[in-house]
Amino acid sequence: MIDTQGYFARLLKANMSEPKPIGGIFLLAASFLAFILPNTIWKVLIYTDHLHGLYVGWRTVSISAIYWLILIFPLNLLVLGLFRWKHWIRGRALFLLGPSVTILAAFLLGMVAVPFAPRKWFAMEAGMPVPASAGDFRANLRGGEFDGDAYYFECDPSDTKELIQALNLEVGLNSNLPGPYTVADWPKLPTGHVRIFSHFNSDKFLGCILMTDESLTHVYVYMGWY
Repeated sequence: MIDTQGYFARLLKANMSEPKPIGGIFLLAASFLAFILPNTIWKVLIYTDHLHGLYVGWRTVSISAIYWLILIFPLNLLVLGLFRWKHWIRGRALFLLGPSVTILAAFLLGMVAVPFAPRKWFAMEAGMPVPASAGDFRANLRGGEFDGDAYYFECDPSDTKELIQALNLEVGLNSNLPGPYTVADWPKLPTGHVRIFSHFNSDKFLGCILMTDESLTHVYVYMGWY
């Protein structure tokens, strides 16, 4: 005779037992993914070509991995060891994912509180805002120091002179520095009537180049590595 009462009792007991804890390897992988997401999202946002930004973000995963190994991984190992020693189950995922998720949440909140804008990025790189008279403002952003950013705008000659002075630019050109004129669909400066100013920090291999016409009203600016 089939013991139906015992069968249902065992089935009920199995359903009421403690859930199987999530594997430690899975939680570590989730912690790492949450930690590297801000860098990838940031690259996608700041690059004018968002797909290229996504590529660069994943290309720099190794750098993020080093920070994760130094800052987060030891804490994760401590949590795993403590929960195994004490035979705890509940709360392990929360404590393991907490640091990385907190960083991700802080990044997302920061993006909401201070939305990214090309004009703000220019001000951060140049140390001064875009000239007040600037019109037809365009930006081709490629990650600042890593790939270099290019800008184009039209402004009053006095603002162009002020920008040249503020950026400590001098007449000249370093041929190793990519020019902002490489953006194909931007307005072109008159051939043979281009004034070029540049400044280079040899210690950091950072440079800035400004190109303008004789009237000082059409301005290209490039800032980045050279």
